[in-house]
Amino acid sequence: MSDQQPQAATAEIQAGQPLPGTKIRNTPLPGWYDGPPFRHVVLADMTIHVQYRQVIERAGQWPAHESLGYGESQERGQDVRNFLRGSLRGWLFSEAAVTDDGVIRYRHSEQHSAIRLEPDPEAGILIEHPERHVTAPAYRLTGPDGGAYLWSRRAMLAAVKSCTREAPVGWPQGWAHLKPTGAIHLKRGGTPTGGQEWTAQPEHHAGDLGQPCADCGYYQTDHATSGQESWFRHRRDKTGCSTWAAEPTR
Repeated sequence: MSDQQPQAATAEIQAGQPLPGTKIRNTPLPGWYDGPPFRHVVLADMTIHVQYRQVIERAGQWPAHESLGYGESQERGQDVRNFLRGSLRGWLFSEAAVTDDGVIRYRHSEQHSAIRLEPDPEAGILIEHPERHVTAPAYRLTGPDGGAYLWSRRAMLAAVKSCTREAPVGWPQGWAHLKPTGAIHLKRGGTPTGGQEWTAQPEHHAGDLGQPCADCGYYQTDHATSGQESWFRHRRDKTGCSTWAAEPTR
């Protein structure tokens, strides 16, 4: 990450001074709220970057939460999101805001110093709303075996959704990242050992994807993967479908 940040992004916020940017809320405003309007964004709808640099500002009381990672300067986007989700819910006076360049500040109260989180734009963003980010008509995937596979948008969208689905407690969480180039990096979770990483490049002129499978409805090219992974494509009997079929097999 570059250290060359605009002065407005890195200037420390004095105690009592409003946080710059748009206020972050954990939940939407309740229907009964009739107070003065203010700019805000719901955390679940925010763009969260893959990587942040954490800076503890000194202008104010030492924060109740000293840091996200006990002094670590580099923080994962998943950890930033989880920290905000827990902190904004648990403290009456806690507040956070995000500026247009993606810099997030959090503080325990107006009298506390802020935690400043500066994003690394080159690392990409977390995909939390797949329909917004999986937009190409097809994608060229590279699997863990190094092989390349052409998938339709529908297949790619299903794969990303499976990676971003909440995993059972104690099992590795999957993830999907959108890079500035439009490429998608993804890894499935949900098993005790976790999944392997895949990469996908958008294909805007993919050509013929073949015919839909008689069992699961996905295109013929969507079934080309390394190993027997079905990526949650299922036959009518709910079993996984990893082989294209011209006629129903069950």
